[in-house]
Amino acid sequence: DERSAALDEMVRLLEYGCVSVNCWAALSYSNALGVWGGAPGSYQPAAPMSGLGFVGNAARVPSVQKAVVLSAFENKSVVMGKPMPLIVAESLTALVGGDRLAPLKIMGILLRRGFGLLPPSLPA
Repeated sequence: DERSAALDEMVRLLEYGCVSVNCWAALSYSNALGVWGGAPGSYQPAAPMSGLGFVGNAARVPSVQKAVVLSAFENKSVVMGKPMPLIVAESLTALVGGDRLAPLKIMGILLRRGFGLLPPSLPA
């Protein structure tokens, strides 16, 4: 993916010490050369919120503002160049939501979308 000025501006405006675009944030936290913590100017000593200062910065870059990790939007080796089917996306969303009724929700999704047994939405 090509970077655009709009993406650079959006990342610049985010008030976080570490920003990950299209990748797992833990990858940037594990990089000793990067930084993470409270974004400069977003905290006060009386109310630190996410912390005071940064962790990391093994290279000791002066006046660092944030760490930014960018990755391509799509991994063709995983999705094989096709968009994820909506039935899979809905099922994964129900599953990772941590709801104890997730199996029932997934069953409803399968019955509604996969087999057409239930109406797309219940009448009001």
